Amino acid sequence: MIRLLTAAFFFTLISGGAVAAPFSVSYVGTMQNATAAGAFFANIVNGETYKVTLVMDNGGTSSQSKTWVASDLVSIKWEFNDSRDVVFEQNIDPSYTDNYSIIGTATTDANGALTVFFTDISNGGYVFQAVGLPDLVSPAAWFLNGNNDVFYSDADVMGGSYRPWVADAAGGAQMNIASWSNPVAVVSVATSGNAQAAPIVTVPTLPSFLLFALSGLLALFGIVGVRASK
Repeated sequence: MIRLLTAAFFFTLISGGAVAAPFSVSYVGTMQNATAAGAFFANIVNGETYKVTLVMDNGGTSSQSKTWVASDLVSIKWEFNDSRDVVFEQNIDPSYTDNYSIIGTATTDANGALTVFFTDISNGGYVFQAVGLPDLVSPAAWFLNGNNDVFYSDADVMGGSYRPWVADAAGGAQMNIASWSNPVAVVSVATSGNAQAAPIVTVPTLPSFLLFALSGLLALFGIVGVRASK
């Protein structure tokens, strides 16, 4: 009986709470050369696809029947070309840019499928990580709203040239729920430059004082169990 109680107590402690997880949604579009000659990035291939991945974290542990608001957006990753070999990553923070804009929410049904999605997510700024973009001049800017071209270099409001840049063949990144994947849990989120670290999903651990208490209880029950068996 004592051994059963010990096992039950141990199981209760280590399974006392679930760990919140960030979730990601993604969009795939087709790139179209900007209208001005020479305005395309050197390593981006006109007519190929690009993928945008947004990470959201509302503190929940599942994607079913959930809502994510503007403050729950954590980071964005742009992967250009069919090979996804040109990459831009940035944590989402309104202090990075004067053009920060988020309109709407993301909501799922009981099956975890999107029923509502943001209508505008626009950001940019100086703090990011990029691979394969030697002609990207900071600050960058990007727009997910179905209207604007999607990705810009040198986007300083005061005198920036906003080129090179990338357009979407559909006239902008489409924000309807059919164009975005349903939320899926992610294991980790990379940090971007000097930005704050994004949430990392880890295995639940017990606080030190609980570990000491648990060790003592196990030792005590072990001694009692030995005496009872004699």
